[in-house]
Amino acid sequence: MSTIRPAFEAILDAYFAKRDIATSLDAACDDVRALGPWTSGAVRDKSELARVLADEFDAHPKAFDYTIIGYVEWELAPSVMQCGASVAVAYPASSNSDSVAPPLLLRMTATMRQIGDSWKLALIHASIPEEPKGAGEGPSLADVRMHAIEQLRREATTDALTGILNRRETTRLIDAAAGDAEGMLLIVDVDDFKNINDRFGHQAGDAALVALAHGIREHVCADDVVGRLGGDEFVVYFSRLVNRDVVRTKVKLFGDAFGQAMFDIAPGLVVTLSVGVAQRVAGESFDDLYRRADAALYKAKHSGKATMFFDDEA
Repeated sequence: MSTIRPAFEAILDAYFAKRDIATSLDAACDDVRALGPWTSGAVRDKSELARVLADEFDAHPKAFDYTIIGYVEWELAPSVMQCGASVAVAYPASSNSDSVAPPLLLRMTATMRQIGDSWKLALIHASIPEEPKGAGEGPSLADVRMHAIEQLRREATTDALTGILNRRETTRLIDAAAGDAEGMLLIVDVDDFKNINDRFGHQAGDAALVALAHGIREHVCADDVVGRLGGDEFVVYFSRLVNRDVVRTKVKLFGDAFGQAMFDIAPGLVVTLSVGVAQRVAGESFDDLYRRADAALYKAKHSGKATMFFDDEA
């Protein structure tokens, strides 16, 4: 099996050490997707990536030291490989501060596609991203403490694999909204998820869960709740949304985004979603709301999959 580590290291070197746009872009596919370290949204192609990098390198031109602490890689499909790594990134040295900040740890996943004799970046994601300080600045001790507190909070409330809310925080937030205006709860399930693991390996299954989480997050509002309950079961709670046509549109958008991301990772892989939906009655608990949405998901699964049912539909 060919290794993609040199290509991965070249990407990190171009981005962190050289702060060089041309070299960074040369390492990427034309339809590269990036999530995390550069922007809170998704970068969808090389031209969009170029604009984001230009803005960042202009604001933060100094090089960053980095160290790859852990590295693993696996083959997803012929000519498609993925790697995961822990990367410790240090702020540039500051001339006006005696404090030294500890390195920030990024958990990075990159998918590479072989084009000719080269491996090109197709998708990259970094969890727990941190915005670097401005040029010539170093973090204060207060910044370091706040970062540590924030990291602990994130670890307690987020799903380690996907970066979205974990089960406990998801149920807490949806229960806390019981007294608010009506909303919609969706249970989202990947059809035949076991087949992804069986055909491509568990790493591909993990990549599918990450892709679904980000496909959903791209098409919800800031006050909506997106969480993973376990396995391939996700929930979405649309706050103050009861328009079913809007819900259907949103489901199609994140379903299409998920399908495209998986096709990018493993060409030829077609994946679909089944969704169960229940409209909340004011004051209804999460458990009661979940039971109704789960019944709707059961209908979707037993009607041929790749579809969505509301709990009051026949």
